Amino acid sequence: MVLNDLSRYSDEEVQLGGLAGSVRLLFKHIHEPMDERAADSWLATVIVVAASSGGLKAAALIVEYVMRARSPDPALLVELVKPALGGQGAKMVMTTAERLHVEGARRLLVLQAEDRFGPLTASQRAVVTTASMNEVEAWALALWKVDSLESLLGASED
Repeated sequence: MVLNDLSRYSDEEVQLGGLAGSVRLLFKHIHEPMDERAADSWLATVIVVAASSGGLKAAALIVEYVMRARSPDPALLVELVKPALGGQGAKMVMTTAERLHVEGARRLLVLQAEDRFGPLTASQRAVVTTASMNEVEAWALALWKVDSLESLLGASED
């Protein structure tokens, strides 16, 4: 069974197979509106996964997938997760949301810098992709005030 074909199976058929089935069910419904039924189904999957041998780390991967696929409000996910997984689950959701936010800001900075100055060198790209949110924000504000990538990011050799 491939993920593209999940829509032709009933939820009961998709969910067969325990943990893997629960995750397939999540994949099947990932682009549906986040109504109460979808939220309950998503939360049930996270709870099953969190209770598995990979625990909270595996649940974090599902949270990341949901955030990348749906871009939900992290506060809504915290509200859903906290009663079932406690403070640790809420922290996991917020940590994942913050990391994805920084990754998005870095990608946007690279796009804008390349649009203005041309391609980044490998070392410049490495500097941006490991930068903190504070650094990215400072560079984003300075981007339109400098004459070169070197001035923006500091000297970096390839």
